Amino acid sequence: AGEGSILSSVQADVLPGPVALIFLLLFLGIVLERYVYLRGLNAYKTAMHLVFTCLAAGSMMLWGAYINRPSAWSVLYEVILWTDVYVSALQVKNGFPRLRRHNPWADKPANPLAWAAFLIETKTPFLLEARMAIDYAFTRTTLSWENWGLVEELRHLCFERAHRAAVNADRKLGDFALVSDKVLGVGVACLIMVLLLLPLMLFSTFNPFLRSNMVTNLDLGVKFGSGTTIYRSTHFVPRPDPQPTDFLQFLKRTRPVLGGFLGGDVEALDYRARDVQLLSLDQCSEDLWPISDAALAALATDLSNAADNKTTMSMSLALSVTRQAATGGASTVQDLSMEWAIPHATVTQMRDVLGRHATQPADQPTTLHRFLSPFVFNQPSGVKYFPQITSRGWRDDVTCYLSLHRSARNAAQSYWCVSCDPLFSLGNSPNGSYPEWACLESSTRGAECTPFNYEDHPTSVVGADVQVPPYYVIISDRVPTLLDVLPNLGIIVFYTTLVLAVGS
Repeated sequence: AGEGSILSSVQADVLPGPVALIFLLLFLGIVLERYVYLRGLNAYKTAMHLVFTCLAAGSMMLWGAYINRPSAWSVLYEVILWTDVYVSALQVKNGFPRLRRHNPWADKPANPLAWAAFLIETKTPFLLEARMAIDYAFTRTTLSWENWGLVEELRHLCFERAHRAAVNADRKLGDFALVSDKVLGVGVACLIMVLLLLPLMLFSTFNPFLRSNMVTNLDLGVKFGSGTTIYRSTHFVPRPDPQPTDFLQFLKRTRPVLGGFLGGDVEALDYRARDVQLLSLDQCSEDLWPISDAALAALATDLSNAADNKTTMSMSLALSVTRQAATGGASTVQDLSMEWAIPHATVTQMRDVLGRHATQPADQPTTLHRFLSPFVFNQPSGVKYFPQITSRGWRDDVTCYLSLHRSARNAAQSYWCVSCDPLFSLGNSPNGSYPEWACLESSTRGAECTPFNYEDHPTSVVGADVQVPPYYVIISDRVPTLLDVLPNLGIIVFYTTLVLAVGS
């Protein structure tokens, strides 16, 4: 649908005012038509017919003048409009009956069309109630509203019983139920089952139309307390890191606590459908360290006070995650923050690094034990670090190394670099040369995996002292494709639910 169409307005959850006004006028026209019919006012009916015919003719002329390519809906509208004009003309020609029957189908219980009309009137929400209210308002009667409704109910009950008697006239006592009735019963049972269970299936991992909810952008910032940012790096996904096909399985083998939150070993029975991304950031900050002399002196003072046990210091990590879809009012962009308390020995080392930086171009890295929480769970309702999901998640935090460097182009400018322990002994993408390869390739986590439990000790204990740039492993739950459909049906769903709930 084009911009400005009724469909586009419905998708935007805002109906055009003229559309709502047209519905109101149509309803008022129905009330007026019913009043004229109940009163038997033939002259008024003729006048109304002339006015309505003129409006229909005007509508047809405007339609032909301004619509170059009529749609199927507009053609259907005109067909219904002129059908109503024709029926109205017949009513004017024949006039209103002197003795009005309550319903035109009341004396034809065996007629299938009469039965269909009865079902339409009684089962359509608010249709029967609207006719009852209009008839009661414009009919001279001594009945109260409750008794009027009781009479209507008795009429419907009598017609229904007459119809049942006519349909079953040829059946004998003791005959089995008709096949059509059995089919109807089975159909109703299936319909109820679909209505109850289909939404559960559509929003479960058994939905065959689940799609990935991948992270498209990462942005990490690190700073001392509330000071200026010392490290910033951004990862855009069209450059994902290469990873083995069984990468998720490799994580389960070497990290038992994490593996308990990734599902079972038999993927076909795994009730969590997930995708895994390994996203690496830059080792050195994208930006130079923007700090003034006064701020640098204040930072040195804070580090000295913390080294003298006069106060404490911390480093903060701010991670911004952008993903493809979200639910429950959550945003596609999620911000995560984490505070890392700086141990006393590390504070002392950092103070010495800043003191020597004025005379040395680079310094030995400062070790930050369990500094980075690399496992991030991307759920449609929100994004969380693994320690936010379980209190044992800290065991999968990795140690990183922080170093301060001078710019090669300008000795007065500095920047920070961060490197971390890898996921496995020799890096993040294991192959046959890794010591833990036999464990990774095993069908179950047996004795061969005991030395490679990286939740008990870092990877550097097993392999060489290998360091890699900061990285994150994003574990994303898949989402049903209906997430894109539901927002476009907001008005329709709300209005239909309200009408059916009140009507029933």
